[in-house]
Amino acid sequence: MTRRLTGRIVPPSGDLIPLTEMVLELLARSKVRATFFIVGDVAEAIPSLVRIIADGGHEIATHGYSHVRVDSLRPEEFREEVRRSVAVLQELSGQRVLGHRAAEFSITKQSLWALEILAEEGLVYDSSIFPIRSVRSPPCGPSSCRPVGTSLSKCRMWRNMRRSSLPICMPSRRLR
Repeated sequence: MTRRLTGRIVPPSGDLIPLTEMVLELLARSKVRATFFIVGDVAEAIPSLVRIIADGGHEIATHGYSHVRVDSLRPEEFREEVRRSVAVLQELSGQRVLGHRAAEFSITKQSLWALEILAEEGLVYDSSIFPIRSVRSPPCGPSSCRPVGTSLSKCRMWRNMRRSSLPICMPSRRLR
């Protein structure tokens, strides 16, 4: 996986499977199913990761093949990223991939063409468009989960996170 800021190729962390297993255990204890947006080259590097998630009854969705911002790609490059990642994820999970989330929520006004490509490629929803102020602000974190001027304690999502329930933090847009 290429890091955007450094341009270096960085292999997935060795902690990825144990950390994912911890999340899966929490989800199982809570009897909750989730959607995991997985990068295609990570899936190829650690195929067992996709299998343990799918075996837990969770949805597998694409996060692109190489975690490149959509707004930095030409439409034909984006289509190839989608095709490649969906093929890998479907082969490893045995599931039809229905959803997509762009790297860094990078479907912008300038790249709305990507939604049409996703629909043409058979995806059903996208979860990439989210009103964040900065690509470095975590969209699920306390710094951006609330309207400006709202205290963190009033943010329902953050209160849920502190109680160890797992909130849904991203809206999705149906493509058809």
